[in-house]
Amino acid sequence: MRSPLSKTIPVPSSPEVTRSSSEFLADFLRLKISPNTRRNYSKAIIDFCRRTYDLEVSERLLTQFLSLQQPEAVYQVLHYRQLLLDAKLAPSTINVRLSALKSFVDYARQAEQCHFNLADVTCLKVESYSDTTGIAVAGFKEMLQIPDRSTIKGIRDYAILRLLWDNALRRNEICNLDVGDFDKSGRLSILGKGKIQKKRC
Repeated sequence: MRSPLSKTIPVPSSPEVTRSSSEFLADFLRLKISPNTRRNYSKAIIDFCRRTYDLEVSERLLTQFLSLQQPEAVYQVLHYRQLLLDAKLAPSTINVRLSALKSFVDYARQAEQCHFNLADVTCLKVESYSDTTGIAVAGFKEMLQIPDRSTIKGIRDYAILRLLWDNALRRNEICNLDVGDFDKSGRLSILGKGKIQKKRC
């Protein structure tokens, strides 16, 4: 039997949104503080247009999508979710793309650029990792012996390992560090996840 979500999705018509949707999308993405979040959300919206309508993202397409009525909008996003499932993408990847669409629509609705919401579109259940405790202290001490601290690279690698362990920094937090983030007292300032200003740790 053919799935009800397998029918061809037509390109929406009758646009009613007057504001430039390309500018609106740019404004939405600028609100996402993390460059990684902006990149993932942009990728999700591009992917939605390609998979659902077989078209590249454009001002006209976004405007028409935001002009849909509630039932049709929910149907199209549910159809998109099914396409992602059929493509066997990881549940976490699917959830990021659905969250991006839902966030974009919420932003549009608050700005009175659309009249529907995607509250009925649920994300997938993701199984938690069974063990995230990491390695034992003894094992990490052995890792600290690997970098050759007589070389610049070895000093850098040793410092990265210490920041990962001693300060519990995320990979991206370490990648964004530079020498200027150390003050005269030797304290380090980091840009935490979702933050716009660096904070001393």
